[in-house]
Amino acid sequence: MAEHAIWLIGSLARRVPAVDARFKAGIFAAEIGVELAGATLGIIGFGAVGKRVARIAHRGFGMQVLAADCRSVEQLEALEGKNLEEIKAFYGLKDYATDAAEVFRRADFVSIHLPALKETIGFVNED
Repeated sequence: MAEHAIWLIGSLARRVPAVDARFKAGIFAAEIGVELAGATLGIIGFGAVGKRVARIAHRGFGMQVLAADCRSVEQLEALEGKNLEEIKAFYGLKDYATDAAEVFRRADFVSIHLPALKETIGFVNED
């Protein structure tokens, strides 16, 4: 799942769907897209998949990674058995927050890894 998310992000960064549609329409114009290195990835939902996406994005592509989850810093530290700085270093995080809106504001790309629960339906919306 994490690798799939990374390839979808790369596809969007390099505008693969738009270029493919133009090629199929007989329009052969190149489009460069953007580099992932140095871009900011926001991860909403910092469970097993979100953590793996963070490591791949940071270590593999040189992205700045922000993560948001409903767990407080104290809960995350207890779960991981490490302090926040160690967690950030291990997963390649620039910041960790419980406020998803902050991640949406600061990220160039956002990858959402939330369980399908009554509480998460409609979490991402027009607002």
